[in-house]
Amino acid sequence: MKKLQVLLLFIGCFLLYWVVKKTGVQQLMDSLTTLGWRIIFPILIGLFICFLTTGAWWQYLKRFEHQLKFFELLSIRLVGEATNTLTPVNFAGGDPIRIWMLSRHISAAHGGASVVIDRTVQILSTIILITVGTAVAILHLNLPTSVDMILAGTVLLFLFLTSLLLRQQSKGFFQSLANWTTRWPKIHKVFEQLKETDDLMVDFYQKDRKIFAGCLVLHTAARFAGMLEVYLLAYYLNIPMDWWQALFFNAVFPVVNFLGTIVPGAIGVMEGVVGALFYSMHWNPADGVALQIARRLRTGFWIGIGLLILFFKRHNKPIPTPAS
Repeated sequence: MKKLQVLLLFIGCFLLYWVVKKTGVQQLMDSLTTLGWRIIFPILIGLFICFLTTGAWWQYLKRFEHQLKFFELLSIRLVGEATNTLTPVNFAGGDPIRIWMLSRHISAAHGGASVVIDRTVQILSTIILITVGTAVAILHLNLPTSVDMILAGTVLLFLFLTSLLLRQQSKGFFQSLANWTTRWPKIHKVFEQLKETDDLMVDFYQKDRKIFAGCLVLHTAARFAGMLEVYLLAYYLNIPMDWWQALFFNAVFPVVNFLGTIVPGAIGVMEGVVGALFYSMHWNPADGVALQIARRLRTGFWIGIGLLILFFKRHNKPIPTPAS
């Protein structure tokens, strides 16, 4: 698995190298120099977004008795997102770490249910963003038909998969997986042991719809806050981008992350797509690549913070505290 991760990361870095070479190293350096110290603003916006998503997660966890503080939960969020970005399996890599870190404060069943529900709500907010972005692309932007079709197809695929996910979660997600894996005893046993997590999720969807709605609002606000980051970066890089276009690009990012998920962080893939879209909009592709690299600098900063937190947490023995 580690060899595969290294190979995929190498492929991504090669793609990034090719895109940078194609657009021009000097142009990119000039653009990033123009941005300069103002990279601090995207970093702060990233922190604000993390506050919103942590707030949504906190809303769910408030249903249980625990000693967990908000900023502790924020640190767990940062570790999870850092791991997600660095692994080709995306949230399947970071979410188990979130559950492990939560085990110092609440039971594994409660922690697992909270992470699964939090991720589901985040996916729903992403669908809302992509849907609005697709509408903007069709109504306000003169883009190739293929771009509109890819966005619309992604929305339909996300809606289909999420509706299946919600349906299974409301009836017993892990129990369904257990029923499907009876031929593989070891895997079947693992899912059978997650019955309490199933019960917690079913109970939440049936009894706490107001909390669910509140979590969705916070996650959706976090998604749309990314539009401000794109607009500010474009402004500082002297790119003639308006708010509609910023919203569109903000919706494109999760689509590219999804389609290029096997490459950690979609490195190289994202830069190529953004550069191509800039070209289709008659802008300098180098500016698009510079904008995406600036976003990576912001991401890299918070990945570094997340990994530092994980490093120090791993040296502290977990002290499970069963939730009542």
